[in-house]
Amino acid sequence: MQGVYIVLVALVAAASASELKEVTNSSVRIYGDKIKALLEEFKKNMNKPQYGLPALDPLEITHLDLNINEQIATVKGALDDFKMLKLSTFVVESVDLDVFGLKLTFNISLASLDISGAYDIDGTIQGDLLHIYGKGPFDVKLGDLWASGVILIGSNHSFIYLKQIDLDYHLGLFKTDIAGLMGGGELSDVLNQVIDEFILTAAEKYKPEVAGVISDLIISVANKLLDGVTLGDILGLINGKTTAAAV
Repeated sequence: MQGVYIVLVALVAAASASELKEVTNSSVRIYGDKIKALLEEFKKNMNKPQYGLPALDPLEITHLDLNINEQIATVKGALDDFKMLKLSTFVVESVDLDVFGLKLTFNISLASLDISGAYDIDGTIQGDLLHIYGKGPFDVKLGDLWASGVILIGSNHSFIYLKQIDLDYHLGLFKTDIAGLMGGGELSDVLNQVIDEFILTAAEKYKPEVAGVISDLIISVANKLLDGVTLGDILGLINGKTTAAAV
């Protein structure tokens, strides 16, 4: 008889675990759909400030100081009249939120991105392999972009923050038209081609380093926006019970 009880308990436990798993998976799907809908609404309003962010499409920056000191390049200078277009054309391929594990998985793509402005730089690429300098207008086109990964969310006295981002990405097109590079002329044209090939190669070769820099930047910006925000606030926003201004 004791054996029968044990079997019954095991069956109940298995059924409960299966039911809990199904409920959890259903909740993940529901939250994923709601987050996707929220992002679609976010895309529609990227031409104006929202969620504590400036207008993102177009993204315009009057002046931006450059001070890059990485393994692949050391560059100092400035960008003026920076303008980025088409950021709002990103596509959310998939997004899921694990509320119990405090984990968000995502996969997004972007067909193209246009950047323009004026530059004034001086620096080196790959150590002392290439000294690069110049001043003038520039246009950059990026294409066939996607990014996927996992965002781990931490909590501190009920307030949440981004703890870690495991990021993967792909860049299929990088095309520059940088006038006045190395004094302009044919050398400038050749260097534009070299930069195009170098960026695409470096994006793959140094993917962990680049992904780390991007992740750290996202975490820094996001955690400033999340200061004083609870998981309940975020879930309320996802469920339409909290406004962006409240968060």
